Amino acid sequence: MKKEPAHISHFLNPQEATPAYGNGGFHPLDVRIAYRNEIIRIRSRICEYLRFYQSDVKKLSRENLQQVNYIMTGYFTTEIFDRIMKERLFPIYDLLVDEARLIHNIIEFNEPFEIQHFTPRNFSREYAKHTTEISHLLDDRLKELYLAEVKGLFAKNVDPQKSKEVFRVCNYFVHYINWNNSFAGFYETTFEVMPKGLKLIENFFSEKLQTVIKAYMAFSTQVKIIRRRFEKMDPGKISILSYFEWEKDIREFLLKNFDKIFGSKVAEKYVNSLHEVLYHYMLDSSLKQ
Repeated sequence: MKKEPAHISHFLNPQEATPAYGNGGFHPLDVRIAYRNEIIRIRSRICEYLRFYQSDVKKLSRENLQQVNYIMTGYFTTEIFDRIMKERLFPIYDLLVDEARLIHNIIEFNEPFEIQHFTPRNFSREYAKHTTEISHLLDDRLKELYLAEVKGLFAKNVDPQKSKEVFRVCNYFVHYINWNNSFAGFYETTFEVMPKGLKLIENFFSEKLQTVIKAYMAFSTQVKIIRRRFEKMDPGKISILSYFEWEKDIREFLLKNFDKIFGSKVAEKYVNSLHEVLYHYMLDSSLKQ
């Protein structure tokens, strides 16, 4: 079956606006997608990609903080948007080109995209899913899994007849660790400060969690390598290791790198463990919407 191209363009949605500013209001940026005789409109995710370019937006807005705040949340005046498109202003113009290309790739990757499912709601969900930053997702999900088992151990060892040392370590992890910090940072620091305590409670963890921890810590050493590789391969300006890229390239790349370090069996075990976390997170996200 011949693949049908999607035609993608950006426009301001005049039906939604912030309070008036200057000669007009700020409007949200939407994306128009024409595909197989259907046309849908979804909200642009430009605000997600602009997070890495705030200093450039400040220059573009001549340090006007009100303008900066609106633009960083994906809102533009007609005058600003027209100027961006006409003068191809960095980084916003480049990000819009990248976003259009990314949407096109997602549709192509999912060919044949069932047309009955090609609705604004469904595609917005698909787009958000495929552009999730996997390093943040894995970090958040691992902290959830880790804390769940630590709290379970904590509850089991409240009894004075149980291990006081296990209770002490679990109590510290549950009540005194700042879990807003990254898991990798917590794990590396704790391994240096209290290696015996960390190893003690890990003996009680499920095999699945132990594998995920090892896989994630190995993955964290590869993140910068992966980013550099994809920056060379892709001249675009969107700096996200997305779930889309995981499915398309990163998973296979990581498997090859892990194979060189750990051997094929461990490499496959680690990558499958990370994939299971990502897959179930995406599945859960789809069911909740």
